[in-house]
Amino acid sequence: MGLREYKIINSKSRLPVIITAPHAQAPNADKYTGALAEMLGKQTGATVIIGKISRLYLDLNRQEANKHPFRKRLRKLVLEKKRPLLILDIHGEKDDKVELGTANGLTADPQILNMIKDALKAYNLYVVVDEHLKGSHAGTIIRSFGRPKDGIHAIQIELPPSLRTPKSLGFTLSVLASVIKNFCSNTQR
Repeated sequence: MGLREYKIINSKSRLPVIITAPHAQAPNADKYTGALAEMLGKQTGATVIIGKISRLYLDLNRQEANKHPFRKRLRKLVLEKKRPLLILDIHGEKDDKVELGTANGLTADPQILNMIKDALKAYNLYVVVDEHLKGSHAGTIIRSFGRPKDGIHAIQIELPPSLRTPKSLGFTLSVLASVIKNFCSNTQR
């Protein structure tokens, strides 16, 4: 069961970053989020877990998925990682902006959030925080795992269609790799 329902990359990575892509499977996928997460893991060495079940059958970013193998494996990965830890939960946004969701500040320290926001803005991206897609529903990945007081910072990143096309994936990969590099260099002293 488990491995067909999710794909994992760099499970033994010592990098304190986990990238999730719960809505990568068609039908009704957040297009190219799985491919982007996989490329990001290969480029940075971060651990990646990609959902391989469509949200039409089970939304891996909801409470009802809590006992699913994807979420169980993610729980295990979080326990194994060194703190501070960043969980970057990749999704697709319909509007032409990047939205960072922290469930209204519950799932990431403001300093970490601002560092990530600044890294994105350095690429001239329009970035908003907790505007519409906050990840605040009970049972979302960021609500389930983000505990800034325990050193676990979970941010839902909603990428617009313009950053999720085959032509733009290289640029988006560079942007997100710089976010990960910034996080690691500023927190692992």
